[in-house]
Amino acid sequence: MAKLAKGKSAKADGSARMLPRQGFTLIEMLTVLVLIGILMAAIGLSVRKAKHIARNTKAEAECRELMNALLEYRSLYGNWPGESVHSGRVKAGYSFLSPLFDATQNRSGIVFLNLNLAEGTDWLDPWGLPYMVEFPDGRQTDPRRTVLESCVSFPFRRESRFPPE
Repeated sequence: MAKLAKGKSAKADGSARMLPRQGFTLIEMLTVLVLIGILMAAIGLSVRKAKHIARNTKAEAECRELMNALLEYRSLYGNWPGESVHSGRVKAGYSFLSPLFDATQNRSGIVFLNLNLAEGTDWLDPWGLPYMVEFPDGRQTDPRRTVLESCVSFPFRRESRFPPE
């Protein structure tokens, strides 16, 4: 009987036939790996975008809470919390915010802001930076105007939220 090439077997009539192939070819494996890589990249970008949107939403919600607490405090006491009249940018730290979240720090014993902040620390945004409150004029008599003029900006926003007056 003649010697056959590897992977072939002889039939009873002398003709050669192919044995069934086992495993995948290199091209098939590379194709699968490329498809998996494309899917992983698409999922990774979606997750990254979702995290970005979640951080921005959390920051906006916290800013709204802070501005509401400041307005409530101002409407009740006639001034802003903290030691002195504020003008310009103020870091949202313990000394400034304690009358809002610690009932023992204000005359009425009201909690305006649900926040746990250790003494000497700042309230941090989702990116790890302290929140800043901007007062255009500390002697402003209209708190609503002060809130509208206060600046809360995020890197992803290109346009202002409030139209110019």
